[in-house]
Amino acid sequence: MFTAGQSGAAKGVRLDHGSIVANITAIASLVDLTPDDAVYSVIQAHSMTELGLGLLLPMYKGCRIVNFIDITSLERDFAGLAPTVLVAEPAKIESLYDRIAEALDNEGALHRFGFLRKMNRITKKAKINMLRGAEKVLSNKLGGKMRLVISAGNSIDGELLDFFDTLGVKTLQGYGMAECCALVAIDPDGDSTIDRAAVGHVLPNIEIRTARKDANGIGEILVKGVSVMAGYAGDDELTAKTIENGWFHTGDLGYVDQSGNVHITGRL
Repeated sequence: MFTAGQSGAAKGVRLDHGSIVANITAIASLVDLTPDDAVYSVIQAHSMTELGLGLLLPMYKGCRIVNFIDITSLERDFAGLAPTVLVAEPAKIESLYDRIAEALDNEGALHRFGFLRKMNRITKKAKINMLRGAEKVLSNKLGGKMRLVISAGNSIDGELLDFFDTLGVKTLQGYGMAECCALVAIDPDGDSTIDRAAVGHVLPNIEIRTARKDANGIGEILVKGVSVMAGYAGDDELTAKTIENGWFHTGDLGYVDQSGNVHITGRL
C-alpha cells in the first residue's frame, strides 16, 4: 500500500497479512456492525483506510457493501441504495453537510432549522424534541436508513458531529495512517461518554504515547503494536528514522488523556 502523500511524495508501506487482520479485528471489537448493515464508503479506493474500513471490516462483519461513484452522485446513491453506514474522511463529510445545508437553504428552511437545533440543545434535557418532523425530512436526504457515520483519518469539526446527532445518526471518529494499517484509535460504539474533542480511543492491541512533551503535555504521537508497518519499501534510511525501538513517529502533535482518548493538536 502507499501513503496518501499529504506530507510529501507517496511512499510504499510494507504491511503483512497478520498486521492487517489484527487491525480489522481490533476495530471490529469497538464498532457494532451487523449483516443487516449496508456500508457506503467514499474514501479513495487505493487507500489503506478504504481497504480496511470500506471493504475488509464490512466483509468481516458480514455486511452488504454498496459502491461509491463520485461526490456528485451521493443523493442519488443514498436514495437508491439506502445505506445504513457511511464511512468517509472529514472533508467528504463536510461536503455532504454543505450539500444538505444548501438544499435546506434553497427550501428556505436553513434558518429555521438552525434556530430549532439551538433550542433543541436546551429542551432535549427535558426530553422535549424540537426537531420532530424535521429529523425525518433530513434523514430522507441520507436515504432514510442511515444510522452510523464513521469519520476516518483525522479530526472533524464538532459542528458536523452535532448535525448528525441531531438527525439521530451516531457518529464515530477514527484516527490512523497507512503506516499503521487502517486505524490506531476509534470511538467505541455504544459508549455514551464519547469525548468529542478527541479523535478516538486507542485500539486494544495498540500502544500510543507522546514524545518530547511541552509544558502543556503536548508532544509527538508515537504508535507501537502489531499493526505498525515493517517499513517503507526500498527506503531503509527513512524507516530507521521513522521507527525507533518499535515506536512509529506519526509527525502529529497531541496527547492521550487518562481515559485513553487521543487528541490531535497539530503537526510537527
